[in-house]
Formats: sequence, C-alpha cells, structure tokens
Amino acid sequence: MSMFIKNDATPQGTGMVKPDEAFLSLVSISNNDPQIGEGPPSGDLLPVLYQHPLTSTGPCPTRLDTLVNDATLMPPIVVMAVAGSFMLNDGSSMSGNGVTLRPNETHGGINFNPSTSILVIYDAEQCGGTGICVKQEGSSDTVGSPNSVILFHELSHAFHIATGTTAATSAAEEVAAETDENLMRDQLGIAHRDVNDHTATCGTCGAPVCCVVATVATGSPYSARVNELRQVRDRFLRRAETGFSFFERLFEDYYAFSPQVCVMMARCEALRSDIERYYLAPLIHFLRLVQLRTVGHASPARLAAALDEELASSPGLRSLDAATLELLLDLYAGRSLPLKSTDAAHVELARLLEERALPSPYVDWALVHPVRIFLQAVQARRAGLSAPRVWRTMAAAMDQWAAHLPITDVWQRLSSFERRRELAFLDHCLLRGRKARRGFRRRLAATLRGRSSSPPAARTNEAVKGQAS
Repeated sequence: MSMFIKNDATPQGTGMVKPDEAFLSLVSISNNDPQIGEGPPSGDLLPVLYQHPLTSTGPCPTRLDTLVNDATLMPPIVVMAVAGSFMLNDGSSMSGNGVTLRPNETHGGINFNPSTSILVIYDAEQCGGTGICVKQEGSSDTVGSPNSVILFHELSHAFHIATGTTAATSAAEEVAAETDENLMRDQLGIAHRDVNDHTATCGTCGAPVCCVVATVATGSPYSARVNELRQVRDRFLRRAETGFSFFERLFEDYYAFSPQVCVMMARCEALRSDIERYYLAPLIHFLRLVQLRTVGHASPARLAAALDEELASSPGLRSLDAATLELLLDLYAGRSLPLKSTDAAHVELARLLEERALPSPYVDWALVHPVRIFLQAVQARRAGLSAPRVWRTMAAAMDQWAAHLPITDVWQRLSSFERRRELAFLDHCLLRGRKARRGFRRRLAATLRGRSSSPPAARTNEAVKGQAS
C-alpha cells in the first residue's frame, strides 16, 4: 500500500489545505519515530515514507507501517488536513469533522472523491489542534481529541476499506474506529473515549493547544514540560481578560510558523533534542523563577538559590561551552546565525525565527525574550559571577521584560474600574517590581491616549494609576 499527503484542495473541495499539520499528525502516530518522512512531491501529492527498521513499537506505529508499506493493500490513501473553512464538493463544511471516502464515492449525484485513492479529510484547526470534546469512558467528564487521534480514527476506516473488513453497519464501523482510536489515546496518555457514545459533547473551542513545538519536542501533549506551559497559560495570564486577549494574538502569530518548526524536528532528531534542551528547558526555568518571585513572594536570597537549583536540574545547560552559549544567544536575538553555522537544519530554523517569530512582538515577548534572559544568566554564572549578583541582574531584566508586555486593543474597551482590576491582577502575577509596574502603566497610558479620541488624558492616567505602588 502507499500513503500520500495532499497539498491542494481540488478536485475534492475548496479551501485551505495544511500539509504540515497532516505530517505532524503522522509523526505523532509513529510515536515520533525518526524513520517517518516525506518523499519528493509528485504534483499535488507528498509521498509518506516510513523506513525500516522502525524504532517505535506498539499498535499505532505498526498500523501506520502497514498502511504505508504493505504492497498487498490497495488502493493508496491520501490524507488531507484542512482548515475549518474547507468545503466539500456539495458545499458542506468540514469544520469540526473528519471523513473517509472511497474512490469515486458519490451521494445524491455528487462525487465527493473523484480519484482512485481512499481519501481521508479532517479539520486540523478544531480548537487550535486540541480537537472536539467527546464522552470519556467510565466518567461523566469529557476528553479532547488531538489531531493525531482524529486522524488515527479516520485511518482506521481507511484500513477497513483497504482490507475489506468494514463492519456491516455504520454504527458498528464507528465503534470499531473508536476502539482503534483509543489505542492512540493510550499512546498519548489520554483517557479513553466512550465507544458507546459516538457524539461530540462540546463543540466550542477554547484557546489553542498550549505549545505544539513543546509537544513534538517532548513526544507528548501531556509531558511534564507541556503541562508546565499549560499551567502558566491557564493559571496566570489567561485568567485576566487582557491576558486572554494577549494569548489570542500570540497563538495567531505562533501558529503561522510553529508547524514548520515541528516538521523540521520530525525530520531531524538532533534538532528536536536541541530544541528541548536549549529552548524548552530555559523557557521553563525562567517561568518557574517568575512565578516564585511574583505569586511566591520569594526573597532575593531564595531566588538566587532557586536560580542555581534550576541550573542544577538541567545538565544540558550546565555543560554548555562558551561558544555554543554565544551561538544560542545569537539565534534568539536573530543575529545572523546562518553565517556562523553549516548545519542545514539549524540554519533553516534560524531563518524561520528571524523571518516569522522575532518580528511578532507577542511571540518575541512570550516565547523568545525569556529564553534570552535565562541564557544570559547562565552565561554570567559560567563567567564566575555569584548567584546573588546574577539574580539581581536577572530580576532587573525581568522587570524590563514584564513592563513591555504587548498591549492589545481590549484595553481600549475596558472601563476605568475594569482596567484597575486587570492591573491589580497583572501586579499579582507579573509586574512584581515597582519599575515594572510604573513602566507598564506609562506605556498603557500613552497607548490609550493615542487610540482614544474622547477620554481626556487626566482620566486615562487615573485609570492606569489606581494600583500604583
């Protein structure tokens, strides 16, 4: 058998096709096996390669191996990951849906799959990739369905079509696919869905998945590091209206390039390991220290000790040589790393960061600048400066960083009371130092004056100074 990823909508429908998302889902199904890859494009099709010997075991990689490599199974499978706005040939929307179509499958005179392949189409934008909610097995709770789970469900249907084992009724076939789907949930460490309840139990989406790069780098959407990022998102900034607005803008910019980073990691195991050690690790260390300083109200002495504790827990950072550390700082500052490196994957990553990530004030503030600050602290400790001295410098950098939290348009729509409430929350979870509070309030006042034509400056200043300390 063979499998392809389609990068064009016609003739199966109209709308945006997202081949990178399809490949990421297949990488997840393979359990991040480095043997998964893509061949040279042939027209609008990208061949999926799964080369032996496989390094991943288990039912999901084994099923994927069969679908890609078993020459006795026909016809081939074509996977289309699409945007929620994608329309099938009858004009129906794919939003929140997945479907598997036989070759030339026709309903009501409309050919939904004018090809000789089994076609799998699924909405890869459901809740930013977290998928719709379904009934959890043995519980009244719900459980999400990440893209890889949705795709594995549809590939179960495709497997049954190719092997002639499709169930006698559509209801029985759905139970079979959901039973297979639970194998993928086992691989990801997600609770099973109830195979006796085939309906989605929630159709509305929250914010997108926390960090797709962290998910691929660590191998699971529920790894310890992904969970830490999720907790920062949900327990802190997203609890405020302005913070929620900030995250919406952040994810919009982040998802414009992050799938490409994930594809690069899937193709290069060394790059994935480097991103986990030299990007995710310092980001997590920085966020832990921010929380300890703000909501933890830790003393400078405790924070200096915590800085060294974070370093001690990260052997990869402790062992960094001076040249590599300088190279990383150049990378996260966009300082022409391609001129200093001959590794193709790292050069491609540097160019992507320079062109797509760093120009976004939201991505730079939330996901890049914190890494620079922590790596500068690592550099200072390696140079022999004491932990208390390094912490004082780092605290000042944190205050400057916090004061430059990007300001979204939602501030303009808030009343004076609501602004004070939002500022009080930011003071609690982010703006720890007086310089940070004053700096952010000055920026906010200037922004509101510049965007508002009705409130006088005195009232604007009053609204943002109410919580000053």
